[in-house]
Amino acid sequence: MLLSIIIKWMKLGLFMGIMMLMFMSMISFSSNVVKLEYEEIKIQNITRTVPGIWRTLIKDNSRLSALSKINNIINKYNPRLANDQKYAIANEIYRMSVKYENLDVDLICATITHESALT
Repeated sequence: MLLSIIIKWMKLGLFMGIMMLMFMSMISFSSNVVKLEYEEIKIQNITRTVPGIWRTLIKDNSRLSALSKINNIINKYNPRLANDQKYAIANEIYRMSVKYENLDVDLICATITHESALT
């Protein structure tokens, strides 16, 4: 009789242990699913922002290329000009070429060079 009660309690304990393990596994699995969903949302956000960053890099690269071209022209015709003035002039020429799309950087530089009698 005592042995059957002990076996009954052992079976109940084993059953409860198995149930606890299953419950803990389910909680762990659910937690991992939530983490995966959060990571997927982060990846989607990054994927959406990459094209914008890429466009910005391309735009900035063309800006730096234009500023370098303008700076070389200024150095060719007026090498004694201070660097901050060269940058200010180059930046303004670039801004105007962006503002007025039909005016290319080369055209603006050629006009300024011609009108200032190559100085």
